[in-house]
Amino acid sequence: MYKIDLTNIYLYIALNQNIKIGNNTFMSRMFITGGYMMDNHFITIFKTTIGKNCIFESYIGVMGVTIGNNSIFQHITGVMKGQICRSNAIYEGVPCKKVGDNDLSQEEIEELKQNIREYDKIKWGVYLDVYKIYLYHNIYEDVF
Repeated sequence: MYKIDLTNIYLYIALNQNIKIGNNTFMSRMFITGGYMMDNHFITIFKTTIGKNCIFESYIGVMGVTIGNNSIFQHITGVMKGQICRSNAIYEGVPCKKVGDNDLSQEEIEELKQNIREYDKIKWGVYLDVYKIYLYHNIYEDVF
């Protein structure tokens, strides 16, 4: 019998054998992927394959998909189960659709990554501040 806490669950998801992520792939903090889905009765296993040098901006979800090398996924994009995304393309939308070719220079790619980092700092800072206020009011409101 195993004792599972939240840390172990995240570790398991990160090391899940159904998720393959290529080298040098860049993901926003608000990116989510998985190799399985669970409900009250069943577990459904999906194989998720992400190629090399892909970039995922914020609010991206992928599960049970195949993504080619050098793909870029713009804000608020959902890659649906069974979808195949070709290499060297830019995608957006839910379900995602190709909106262009990835012909960015290395400097433009680095600038895009830096913009994603800055966006994550702003958004995560706001989320953490709101969460602290929420905790403060829910924990201490009986005291005051």
